[in-house]
Amino acid sequence: MELRPLSFATALALMVVIAAAAVPSVDSCAYSSDYDDLILMETDHILDIPDGWTVVPDERRAISFVDVTVAVRRRRVDFLADALAVASPQSPHYGHYWSDDRVRAAAAPLPESLAVVTEWIRAAGGWVRPSRRPDDAFVGARFAVADAEVAFGARLREFVSNGAGADGDQPRRIVRSTLHYSLPARVAEHVDFVSGLLRFPSHAATDAAAATAADFADVADVADAASVGVAADEAASGFGKDYYPAKVTPALIAQIYGIDFAGTANATNVQAVASFLDQWFSPADLALFQRTNGLSAHPVDKLVGTNTGSEPGVEAELDVQFLMGVARDIDTWVWFTPGNISGDEPFVAWLHDVSATPNPPHLFSISYQDYEDTVAAAYMDRANLEFMLLALRGVTLVTGSGDWGVGCNKAQDRFRPDFPSSSPFLVSTGGTCFESAALVEKGVTFSSGGFSDHFAQPSFQWPAVDRFLQQTSVARSFFNASGRAFPDISTIAVEFQVFVNGTVKPVGGTSAATPTFAAILSLINGRRLNAGQPTLGWVTPALYYVSETTPDAFTDVTSGQNSYGGCTGFQARSGWDPMTGFGTPNFPALAAALLSPPIFPTLRNP
Repeated sequence: MELRPLSFATALALMVVIAAAAVPSVDSCAYSSDYDDLILMETDHILDIPDGWTVVPDERRAISFVDVTVAVRRRRVDFLADALAVASPQSPHYGHYWSDDRVRAAAAPLPESLAVVTEWIRAAGGWVRPSRRPDDAFVGARFAVADAEVAFGARLREFVSNGAGADGDQPRRIVRSTLHYSLPARVAEHVDFVSGLLRFPSHAATDAAAATAADFADVADVADAASVGVAADEAASGFGKDYYPAKVTPALIAQIYGIDFAGTANATNVQAVASFLDQWFSPADLALFQRTNGLSAHPVDKLVGTNTGSEPGVEAELDVQFLMGVARDIDTWVWFTPGNISGDEPFVAWLHDVSATPNPPHLFSISYQDYEDTVAAAYMDRANLEFMLLALRGVTLVTGSGDWGVGCNKAQDRFRPDFPSSSPFLVSTGGTCFESAALVEKGVTFSSGGFSDHFAQPSFQWPAVDRFLQQTSVARSFFNASGRAFPDISTIAVEFQVFVNGTVKPVGGTSAATPTFAAILSLINGRRLNAGQPTLGWVTPALYYVSETTPDAFTDVTSGQNSYGGCTGFQARSGWDPMTGFGTPNFPALAAALLSPPIFPTLRNP
């Protein structure tokens, strides 16, 4: 993040605008000296109103306060070598994960940073929410809207989502700034970003008909387009339904990937679904799903947050049913971060909660994506740091690659990669469909893939990606060939038979592939724990190593193309490709490889 001090004239003009916009409820003289040196924050964030949101006229505003979370700068930010040491198969430190205490000691903010931030919030009229721990790296606060406008140099407007979404979602009201916010220089040097001021939550667009008419045309019904950041009125991509519509159930997934459940049950193994934006699941639907699919009754073991089971969302139903349906009899948490009327961002809140939890689940299934170019660099970098710290603690994060193929800018001369799929510390999962009744898989057109424009390509990707780059005919001007390449792997991603309010709904998207591959990794975690081995943790480096040593751990997918709009996408081909990754998992070989002492020498002496 580049810090740019405002000139005195600009700062003075800004103060005049703010004073005209709102009358603060605190004595501005208490901190007026801060305006002598203001720093504009997240200046690379694009200030626009996303489709699906409308400004509420000032006379009809109903929200009088705003919740924000200040990401206080950690004392150390470079843990890549440490994370690679515990995740690289041949490392003598493989699997020697850091304890929560060790991570806190190395990465907690400096005490003076926390003091500066909290004192400034109080002086600016904000209320500091109680911290989960004294060295918490995220400081939550609530401001009256008028006070927040003065404190952050912001112009806060109220917005409402346009109409009810699918599954009975109600219109959502939030407060956001139409200007970039600023902080006093003495505060800004201790802060990465402030959430709750700029970014809009993904607008729910789960209606199957609306989604099919636009980007998801080759899926009969789609689970929550918002889970992968797709606006409901995105330009139609021209996708056509061109696959064999086999009904996908846990039994079919077990069949096509050769899943053997022997030795996978372990009482200490814990998996979780990260659920955002009022996406709830129905315990009754879960029980019906398990009964219909011949599975033993197993309710969710722990809820973090509040579940409104009478108002289930398709995304949450999909995630919970198929994570638990494929990884059967494994303790499962559902971690709700719904957001609220004051508008704080659920993804930041979830990272905050997990980072402050001493013993989080071993694995998270996360269906959440946005275009990388819509996310400020400071936000991505801090989120990536939090992912890295979870990797150090041995937590596996699995996400979908996105549902807009390669993406395409307005000029149709550049692909648009996704975040957080572009983070090296998450497993990115692409999607496939069936070519025929023989159940041979090909890449499904919507499966996103490409190369990050922000994160560098990790060295463990180089051999596989270099082979692809030598074969592709796609012009390099369309993508950053040195960026983190994704997806890493794929699974079936269409026609998932999900129970919603007691009836079956076929849904799809890479948000269906996400819990599928997460469940497979969770089963392998069970076998590892039973063998006295560490859980998989940051498994991405291991997947690339296994692809070189045990190629039959994956079934190569060599058919399909992820074109989008006016951009011709990447072709699936032999080896790794940016549509299907290494292909689909072959459970017997993959599980054997991920428990193999020759591949992981430290496993000889667990």
